[in-house]
Amino acid sequence: MAARKSHGKRATWRELAGQWKRSGQNVAAFCRQRGLNPSGLYAWRRRTELTAKATPSGSADFVPVTIVPSTVAPAPVLEIELSNGRLLRLCGEWTPARLAAIANALEGVAC
Repeated sequence: MAARKSHGKRATWRELAGQWKRSGQNVAAFCRQRGLNPSGLYAWRRRTELTAKATPSGSADFVPVTIVPSTVAPAPVLEIELSNGRLLRLCGEWTPARLAAIANALEGVAC
């Protein structure tokens, strides 16, 4: 029963918002003439404007989306925790000699 009341209320306010738009009057004058609370009309006007912006006429609420798997493999990530607590994160492929040289340089050890 409450859902039916709510639906009827929505339909009534949508109709009133449409009448107001067609009337050419400002909200205060339109509501005063009909004995309505302007805050209700402002709220429904805002709702209808947001709905109109969100779903342009003729468009669907949902559109199909195709997910295409990536053909690029993610670059390998190597993390090395140094003795001073710092973390060295390397992306890509590295030779063991190059990694040893980088780690030794960061640790302050001669190669």
